[in-house]
Amino acid sequence: MGSFFNSIVKLELRLKSGFFRVALIYLPFYLVFNIATFQSFSPGLLELILPLHLFVMICMFYLLYFVSKSLVMAETNKPASFCDYAGPFFLLWFFPVGIWIVQPRVNRLYSEKECRTTHLG
Repeated sequence: MGSFFNSIVKLELRLKSGFFRVALIYLPFYLVFNIATFQSFSPGLLELILPLHLFVMICMFYLLYFVSKSLVMAETNKPASFCDYAGPFFLLWFFPVGIWIVQPRVNRLYSEKECRTTHLG
């Protein structure tokens, strides 16, 4: 969703997607590492796991920030402050319930983009 929203935002408003991509790739790798590590947990691994876990939390919050801010900027075509994207941020955070509210907005943006590309192409 983050890449899609960022692609339909005006060029001057687009967020840089470098850390977004790092965070998106890091999360599944950390999940596999975490599952493998906790199969044979030892106290010495705690020194390694703690910073990696803190970084995964930073990545998760950044992904929520990126997607929610890009969503609001794609809808409004204006810069967004935290007050503007706090609603989608928390809705995405509480995924099972929040996505029911956010998904119609995503569908609307997607169908608008489809209409624009159909009429242009």
